[in-house]
Amino acid sequence: ESQGLRHVPRRPGRRDMIAGSPSRKKRSPEFAIRRDAATMMKQRPSARNPKMMVSAFAMAVTCEGNQPKDWIARKGQFSLQNTLERIIPEVILAENEKRYRMMTKIATAAFLKVLENKCGFRRIRIRRQGLDRDAGDLVFCRRRWLRPSNPADRQVLERNYESL
Repeated sequence: ESQGLRHVPRRPGRRDMIAGSPSRKKRSPEFAIRRDAATMMKQRPSARNPKMMVSAFAMAVTCEGNQPKDWIARKGQFSLQNTLERIIPEVILAENEKRYRMMTKIATAAFLKVLENKCGFRRIRIRRQGLDRDAGDLVFCRRRWLRPSNPADRQVLERNYESL
């Protein structure tokens, strides 16, 4: 006879969730990329989610280039961040603002990190005479701005504008 004690199955605790433990599911990195892409397609970019807005804007106004001279500045007057800041200033955290946990604004470092990690932009170091002084040595290679003067690029821009 039991004395009022019964066996209750134990829920897995924190120690059971240690990496390498058989109770933790492992997923491939491709799963995470597909999940992120699917989430981005379902949700519409808004100023309340600055990371999504940054990635949607970057993909809407640029395309892959096949020329070695196709590059976009990471910093400075002709950068994606400066362009987005001129269009939607409430998304970008200004240099003189020092609030770190502001969820509706994105800082420069986070902006560049989103472009490199989520959008697939590659950075390289170049030393060219044609660079603007404030652009620095690092640029995004094999990317180019969509040109409204080109009819094919203009159609892509108009279609992307609808999605934004």
